Amino acid sequence: YINHALDIIEESEILKINIEKVKKLSEIKENIENICKDIEKFIETRSRVNINGQFEMFKKIYITEIYFPAHEKYVGKDVNWQILEDIFTTDTYKAISQIVKISKQINDSKFKQLRLKAEELKSIKCRNKSLLDNLKINPRCQQCFFPKNINYSKKIVEINNIEKEFEQLLEEYKNVLLASIREYRDNIKYLDSTKEKEFINKILENKKFPSKILSNEEITAINKLFKEIDLITINKKELIEKIFPNDEIISVDKLKNNFEKTLYEIIGAKDESIVRIKLEDINED
Repeated sequence: YINHALDIIEESEILKINIEKVKKLSEIKENIENICKDIEKFIETRSRVNINGQFEMFKKIYITEIYFPAHEKYVGKDVNWQILEDIFTTDTYKAISQIVKISKQINDSKFKQLRLKAEELKSIKCRNKSLLDNLKINPRCQQCFFPKNINYSKKIVEINNIEKEFEQLLEEYKNVLLASIREYRDNIKYLDSTKEKEFINKILENKKFPSKILSNEEITAINKLFKEIDLITINKKELIEKIFPNDEIISVDKLKNNFEKTLYEIIGAKDESIVRIKLEDINED
């Protein structure tokens, strides 16, 4: 037990912080070894009692003053794990999740990396509620095997900053979207409703993306704006002639047939969702 404990300390800088305590453990080991090497001392009852007392002192110092405090500081209850528990339910996270689904304007690789980082940080948490009792038998936690070859101090900083990283990513994505909305501003006139147009124009006027979670209607408006519009200009006179050939008085069914036939001639196999038709008076020379 003593050799294992000292090896664990030797392997990790974060367990060597209290130099005096570590030195005391080495002294206890040396005292026990000296007794065990001297057979005459070892067979004395008083000496064996001394070995037991020394061993209990070693465990007390190692467990309560070195290993357990470090374990709790870096992977136990002293870490603010609530940050990681809450991060996936914050408005910031929800807003990013929504934005990356809006359009192809956003590269979601950074979002995926940040989510993975948060999950990895959560994975170092130790939930060993019986650690103090366990350490009396084994000098290393058998649930998390702390300390591993991990920069725990860096991980603590990352945990404390993870929320800020999500907030910064949200701002970055908003700026990308705002720039894209400016780029596609000419498509505003092709939006289907006044409400959609007002929403996009408000973003441009305010020069910033909304801070709130978007409604389904607002998401739809943005998606429509980013579509590559296929504008078809048709001659008003030709259109009328095709629907009402020779100024005939026609039945409703005939009108429907003429309209559908003409519409098919105009649109063909194009995607109707991106087609916009503009009616113009084109003068014939």
